[in-house]
Amino acid sequence: MGGDYPKGREWNFFQDARSAKYVIDNWPTRVVFVGYSLGLQVLTGQPLKGASESSPVKLAYMYHNEFAGRPSWDQLAVLYAGLDDRGRVQVFKISDSGINSISENGTNRWQQNKAGNHYFISLRQDRKVLTDTINEMMLNR
Repeated sequence: MGGDYPKGREWNFFQDARSAKYVIDNWPTRVVFVGYSLGLQVLTGQPLKGASESSPVKLAYMYHNEFAGRPSWDQLAVLYAGLDDRGRVQVFKISDSGINSISENGTNRWQQNKAGNHYFISLRQDRKVLTDTINEMMLNR
């Protein structure tokens, strides 16, 4: 999870742009990014108000913003990683290959490149369906 696509400035990259740039430039295998704007489209957490009092996820949402909902950057990354290839294609659109360039101030810029091993995802599935799916998973149903 990091960056914004096709370009932008996002917290995970600009907090330590030098390290982000090093890792992204040197990672030896395929990297699939979930961008800032994508997470903004899927707000989750509101139904956790009804979860068990012992749920650490419920407590996190309660203390963070009293169940007002939160963009789901991390949940989308975990969902993508946990799906098989068929599931990924049903839920997400995957960009053509490219190179994600990170500047010294943490701004990223996507450059399509057939030789690149970077990709980013966007939604194929309706965001309401995806929001409901993630909420159900966080409720452990």
